[in-house]
Amino acid sequence: MCADMVTNPAIPYSGPIPGGVFPSKTIHVQGFVPHGSQRFSVNLQCGVGIKGPDIAFHFNPRFQAGQNLIVCNTLSGGKWGAEERQHQSPFAHGQNFHIIIRCEQNSFKVAVNGRHFLEYYYRIHNLQSINAVMIDGTVTVYNIQYEPASAVYMPPQPAYPAAQPAYPAAQPAYPAAQPAYPHAAAPPAYPAGPKVVAYPALPYMDSIPGGMQAGKMIVVKVTVKPYPTRFHVNFQCGMCTNPRSDIAFHFNPRFNQQTIVMNTLRTTKWDGNEQKYRTYFPFFANGTYEIMFLCEHNQFKVALNGSHLLEYPHRLPFQNISALHIDGDVVVTEVKYH
Repeated sequence: MCADMVTNPAIPYSGPIPGGVFPSKTIHVQGFVPHGSQRFSVNLQCGVGIKGPDIAFHFNPRFQAGQNLIVCNTLSGGKWGAEERQHQSPFAHGQNFHIIIRCEQNSFKVAVNGRHFLEYYYRIHNLQSINAVMIDGTVTVYNIQYEPASAVYMPPQPAYPAAQPAYPAAQPAYPAAQPAYPHAAAPPAYPAGPKVVAYPALPYMDSIPGGMQAGKMIVVKVTVKPYPTRFHVNFQCGMCTNPRSDIAFHFNPRFNQQTIVMNTLRTTKWDGNEQKYRTYFPFFANGTYEIMFLCEHNQFKVALNGSHLLEYPHRLPFQNISALHIDGDVVVTEVKYH
C-alpha cells in the first residue's frame, strides 16, 4: 500500500497516488517558495518518473524575468498542448503555500491558500490512467496528503472535501522565527539567545521565561502521531494541577471534529462561549508543523508554518500568564521562547 502522506520529500519527487484518481480524489501539497526560485511544478502523471510519462495536469508557477503567473497544460505523446495562463498568482518568494487539487467529473479544481483559484478541464479523460504525482523545480515541500487515501471509489461531492468546506482569504506569510507579525507594531527587544527546549516529554509543563509580555512570541514545533484524536497548547496562569491553574488561552486542534477549539478556564471552569475555528482544518496525521503564538495587547495571533491562521482575544490579563502546557497526540520536537 502506498503511503497516505509523504513528508519532506526530496525534489524532484515522483511517487504513486494511493488508490488512484477518481472523482472526489483530493491531493494536498504544503510547501514553501524559496527566494530566487524561478519556477516549480506539480504534475499529475500517467506513470511514475521524472521524465517520460504523459502529464494529465501540469500546474506551473513561474517567477522568472519579473513574471508571477501560473501555466497549466497537458503533455500527451511527448507533445504539449495549448497553455492556459493565470496572471493573478497567489504564490510569492519567501512564503508558505497550501495547494489543494480536487478531481471532479470533468475537471481538476485547484484551491491555493484557502481560496478557489482555477479549474482545468480534462484533456486526458481516462482518470484511471493518472496514477502519480511529480513535483520539480525550486521549491520546498513539507508534505503531500491524499484524500481519500488508499480507498476505493467514493461518490462525487459538489465542493471541496467535507473536512475543508471553505478556506480563509490568503494572508501574507509570517517570517520564520521572527519576533513580529506583518502589519503589527514592532515588539520590544528581548535578550539574545532565546530559551530552546528540544524533544520534551509529554505532558510538558514549563514556566515562560520573563513571564508573558506584549510582543512575546513562543514557537512550538510538532509532528502529529499516525492516528491522532487531539492535542493542546495551553497558556496558563500558574503550574498548579490540583486545583488547576487558570488557562488564559486553550488552543486545541481536534481531529475527530476537524476543528480547532479555543477557550479560557477560570477557577476550574471553562467559559461558556467556546470559540471554534472551522474555516478549514490544517492539521494531518504524520504532518510536521511550526505553530507561532504572538501575544499582542488585545489578543493572541497564531501562525502555522509561517502563515497567519487565527486570533484569540484576551479574556484574562495576559500579564497573569506564566506557564506553558502541551499534551496530546503529537511529538514535540522544539519549544522556543523568544
